[in-house]
Amino acid sequence: FKNGYNCVEFKHDLSDFNEKLSYYLNNDNERHTIINNALEFFHSKYQWKDRANELVTVMQEVIDGQ
Repeated sequence: FKNGYNCVEFKHDLSDFNEKLSYYLNNDNERHTIINNALEFFHSKYQWKDRANELVTVMQEVIDGQ
């Protein structure tokens, strides 16, 4: 994930949460760009088929290692 591109990071104590919330609520285009980038990133990296293939690979490695 990349802050400001496909996610919005906050300080660990959330001291900047209200400021960032207000900013993105008032900047529709920037907010929608981040949302669209996040969706594109997620769909390119986290498809069920890809997760299933990864699981099969791990399981095969465990079986082969025994």
